Amino acid sequence: MPAISKKRWEVRHSLAYRLSDMLSVGSMTGTVGTTSLESRNLTPQDANLLVGSELTIYSGAPLGESRIITSASVYTAPGSMGRVWFKEALPSSPSAAGFEVHRKHRAAQYNEAINAALRGAQRSHTFSKRDFSNILGARLRNGTFHLWANGTSSAPDSWTLYGTGGAVARESSLIYQGLYSARITADVMTTTGLRQSIPDYMRFSGKTVSIYAKVFCATADQVRLVLTDGVTTWNSDYHNGNGINDMKLESKTLASAITALTISVEILGGAGSISAYALKFWDSLGADLYEYPIPSGYRWIRRLWQEGDVDNTFVPIPDDWWYVMNEGIGTTRQLRFHEPVFSPTNGKVLMIEGNAYPTEPTDDSDTIDIDPEYVVLQAGADLLMSVDRPGEQAMASRWRDAALRLGQKSQVRMPPNAKRVEDM
Repeated sequence: MPAISKKRWEVRHSLAYRLSDMLSVGSMTGTVGTTSLESRNLTPQDANLLVGSELTIYSGAPLGESRIITSASVYTAPGSMGRVWFKEALPSSPSAAGFEVHRKHRAAQYNEAINAALRGAQRSHTFSKRDFSNILGARLRNGTFHLWANGTSSAPDSWTLYGTGGAVARESSLIYQGLYSARITADVMTTTGLRQSIPDYMRFSGKTVSIYAKVFCATADQVRLVLTDGVTTWNSDYHNGNGINDMKLESKTLASAITALTISVEILGGAGSISAYALKFWDSLGADLYEYPIPSGYRWIRRLWQEGDVDNTFVPIPDDWWYVMNEGIGTTRQLRFHEPVFSPTNGKVLMIEGNAYPTEPTDDSDTIDIDPEYVVLQAGADLLMSVDRPGEQAMASRWRDAALRLGQKSQVRMPPNAKRVEDM
């Protein structure tokens, strides 16, 4: 990560300020309807200037909604509030809404300019990246709930949410080893959970399997682990409701003609709205597993670490115990351990440390991977070039030159001991 990290909305705000296009920014403080918004922050502008500008809600609810202001009345005296109206109703009344107002460029144009700057930097810039998604000796993928390609309120990678009315969200305040956990919330009456199916299940017919998880819950007798092979379903003991439990289902012999192999953590329905935090999940199926997928985006790997015997510690894995398998363009790169010198310790998190390409944010809360000042300069130059005025064109040239100089200073070269994942 860059020394100063910023979320997408922060970079967009910085860019708008630099372009003199932040007409107003603030929070909703009054009673509103779905076709208006009221705030004491609507103070510095003439009402006519606000009309025709775009208002976007960047925090709170309804998140991400944008509307063109059709009329406005601004702050006039202490204690009063400004109000803006729009023709198309919002899907709901704003709640704890943070808003921004622009006139020169729309929020979507700012976001695309930011994305374009990041795409252009992908071959010349990298950022330091740590991945915790692999667990040694486990066939389950993303057992630490580290990867969320579909967004922070959709099921994490490799997992499926089930249960009508249930929800899942990425959580960073309650974790085990890594950066995130999965907060599962059940509807009042519906059993809800996260499940993962092992794709090559037939190879485990007749085998004995155990599954383990670290789960946090404050409600007793409502959360359990579930294992099914399509013939038999096994349930673990219930979570005791006392913080983090080490949950397990041990030594279950699978049928000789299994039709599935699915592992779940679930909250029973019928006991009200309950949340549980899945922190870590693994199985015993990978005792002979020496290959692990490298998440997309890595340019090179500097070092591998294995979870230690004490919480929140990692120990380095010697560089000559592993290598990167590059087997063709478009294939998923794999880490491969040398069998004579390394035996996977079941249930230990594997940390991959290296440098990765910058990725495009999909949400305003996503962090920009590289120096935000470079992104502001490059995106600003693109936006200025889109305005057909000599003064804007000259400023765009200055911004682009500044971005080039900053980009040259911030480039990182691959260290001698690193192992290449993707070609330059």
